Amino acid sequence: MTTSNISFASHHFFTIKTKNTMSNPTFSPQQQDTFCLNIMSNVSASFYGQSESNIQQNAQAALNALFKPTNNVISTMNDTSWQIVWGPSVFSLLIKDKKKDPDQDEYQPMNTMYIAQSQNTGQYVVAIAGTSARSVLDWTDEDFNVLTEVHWPYAAPDNLTPKITSATHFGLTHLTELKDPSTDKTALEYLKHVGAKDIMVTGHSLGGTLSPCFALFLYNKMDNSPSISCMPVAGATQGNPDFSTYYGQCLGGSTTRFWNKYDIVPHADAPALMKLVCGLYSPYASLHLLNKKDDEFRLAVEAGIVVGDLYNFTHIMPDAPSFTNNSGIVTEIQSTCSLLPSVYFYQALFQHIDAYGYFYNIGNFQAAAAAALNGAGLGLDLKYPFFNEGSLEPAPTLEAVA
Repeated sequence: MTTSNISFASHHFFTIKTKNTMSNPTFSPQQQDTFCLNIMSNVSASFYGQSESNIQQNAQAALNALFKPTNNVISTMNDTSWQIVWGPSVFSLLIKDKKKDPDQDEYQPMNTMYIAQSQNTGQYVVAIAGTSARSVLDWTDEDFNVLTEVHWPYAAPDNLTPKITSATHFGLTHLTELKDPSTDKTALEYLKHVGAKDIMVTGHSLGGTLSPCFALFLYNKMDNSPSISCMPVAGATQGNPDFSTYYGQCLGGSTTRFWNKYDIVPHADAPALMKLVCGLYSPYASLHLLNKKDDEFRLAVEAGIVVGDLYNFTHIMPDAPSFTNNSGIVTEIQSTCSLLPSVYFYQALFQHIDAYGYFYNIGNFQAAAAAALNGAGLGLDLKYPFFNEGSLEPAPTLEAVA
């Protein structure tokens, strides 16, 4: 057993136990590329401003920088022929200042999506962004609003009553209504217009929750019988068991769900998994009994268990295996961060973000992406997940703690 120093998304350093152990689900070169396309949808989360158009323009400029041939980002991928063909399109909301100072009001991005196409294979990838960390409404309305459910609005399968949470419905509705700024077409209208035959939908975190729903929406609405596949990553549950069953009947054969055993987000609202959350990193990182933030989190988890049991929230592809040995457990914190109340939350953030970059082994892509965004002159905060110093270190072989 050895130790390795590794930098983290917030630019702090950890010491990590390393050991070769256990096997992981494997990924194909195409899935590695899909993950790269997936995380590029998150650039809008770094932008906030006085107008929706400002956020939209900056997101467009950032994505253009990532796809610009001379920036050599796409050239790090297995298929180097990807081009943006729709979007990005950003849904933003005006957040009022708590002290009622209109000068402090700001628009915050809630949902972002774009479509890229491989010029080699013709495949379209629909990439859906995750939660915008600074947007309170994104957390409350699209992540935590799970106390009510909505009937799946796009089909009525026999002998099933598929329902999704209000949070999932809220986000999905925004995605279906987003329009390309240049053509004024929704993603569905665009894909119908070009006669798309091969469509992959993907996302990480909130995007990992919404991407199966958007893929199923396309499945219900596309009239030219295209091949529709989905690669959700690090997502939470979407709805009830009937939704999981219906999804499996429609797209189960073309969906691969990736999730990290030590990532708390895929545990969210799934009753059996939710019960593991508080002790997930023990004894390396535990919630403290006398820490207010830790206590609040523990109470939220206990409430989540009750709600999860009440509604029996179920993952799509519930038997999908997790990966473990490329994430590892952080065993020593060498610096502190005032934004995170305990070691537990350092660990949770690492497992939800950096671990996936290591699993997909995309260090060269991340380095090129960070350089491209730095050179674009957009004032991006590169501490944002996947485009930061913490993701640029070579991936060590990390211990899987059973």
